[in-house]
Amino acid sequence: MAYENRLKSQNLVHLLQNRESGYTNVGQQPGRMPLLAYERPFYKCITPCLTIDSITIPPIYLRKFTPDGRKLLAFSQDQRSLLIYSYGGSSCAAVGELIRQADVGSDEFFSRQDSILKSQIFERLFPAKETLNLCQGDFGLYYLHREFSVFLEDGRYAMLAAMTVVRGALPVEDYVRYPDLFDKVDAFSYVFFLVDLKLGVVTDRLILPNDSIVIAHNHGISVFGSTVMMMSRLHQCVYVYWVNDGKFHQQETIGPRPRDFIEKATTDFDNLNATTVLPITHIKQRVLSFQYRQINDKSGNPTDSQKSFYKNFE
Repeated sequence: MAYENRLKSQNLVHLLQNRESGYTNVGQQPGRMPLLAYERPFYKCITPCLTIDSITIPPIYLRKFTPDGRKLLAFSQDQRSLLIYSYGGSSCAAVGELIRQADVGSDEFFSRQDSILKSQIFERLFPAKETLNLCQGDFGLYYLHREFSVFLEDGRYAMLAAMTVVRGALPVEDYVRYPDLFDKVDAFSYVFFLVDLKLGVVTDRLILPNDSIVIAHNHGISVFGSTVMMMSRLHQCVYVYWVNDGKFHQQETIGPRPRDFIEKATTDFDNLNATTVLPITHIKQRVLSFQYRQINDKSGNPTDSQKSFYKNFE
């Protein structure tokens, strides 16, 4: 990671490493070594003066704050609905009234049992704003993935993912149409939602049936500006979409044999070129040829190696 980007990173691990190593350029002039000093921004120097233990929280999965810190996103317990909470702040009048009623005083830790402070402070801090039932109707078999959420267009939109297990094996004709299918992975059907957090509505949906994308912790999905890239392990390709005004716009698909390629490709074997559909693609053919030559180049009896090769031939 570049030096300037490392200093701007808000990753917790990076912040801890920067603090421990003095990896900062506060007061540094261009071309000089970084100063061995660490300065923390003011908003990171604020420490809590009151801790309330074991507060009552609704049966939900808390996800993350929006980039502006004004809203909190959460999923329902059945992972079918998105809940949007407004953040009122710890200094709002409703929270202050609760603290006065509980007679906290100057204590720094509050742990009394059966207190109205513990049972009501969450709803005072985070009043419910919207509840969107995303997985219903045609998407009744889907469930929201708890480890995936991406903000777009300066936090105006949130992209969420729902998935369901594909019932049964992939169609046999898919293996003929897409020779690069990597069937050593579990196939799912996905639907990606674009949610307008300002209006509280779903603006678009993107459906990808029979696919395999690693969406946990955004591992298989990258976002740069308004461009979203998704890596398909099953089809061995990358989908590129552009998000504008709350809508998905497909840009291109990167890969030797991507989804829906067969409808546009030629099957004329008399004139072979890079777009001709073959039973085995050029990449697989080269890999298999190399492995087979390695068997014959070995000294001794290659019978066992050949049996293993034919057994695992794909």
